[in-house]
Amino acid sequence: MYCPKCGKLNDEGAVFCKHCGASLSQDNTISFDQLNRGNSPMGQLQAEARRATTFGILSIVFGALGGLLCIIFAFMNISRVNAVNYMNFFPKDVMEIDAYEEAKRKLHKGRKMSIIGLIIFAVTSVLSLILTAILVELGFDIYSFLPY
Repeated sequence: MYCPKCGKLNDEGAVFCKHCGASLSQDNTISFDQLNRGNSPMGQLQAEARRATTFGILSIVFGALGGLLCIIFAFMNISRVNAVNYMNFFPKDVMEIDAYEEAKRKLHKGRKMSIIGLIIFAVTSVLSLILTAILVELGFDIYSFLPY
């Protein structure tokens, strides 16, 4: 029979749990089916483990997707800026020269912003890994902050 408090298996007919000392009276005990449905601490632990795996997979997928999108857009923009830099455009008068110079400044600004975006992605990825490792080591529990 399984203990209703800690969910561990005990000998049939035991009065108290040999692991935690809780009473194992017949009306308190739970069956293996109840244990797997999440009606015990062990079942709840298994359900939390499944949720943790699901959230872990979602974190990986969305992290990879976000990083991939960042890289794709940045390189698309950088290559577009580089292509425009090689265009043969020769201003014909003073007004065109001013517009040309302004456009060139904006192109270079766009390239710099794309490079900054890539740097921000790299830094936040590394910081996320470091923070996750620290929080795991400290035993941080996000659920303690949720209002349910």
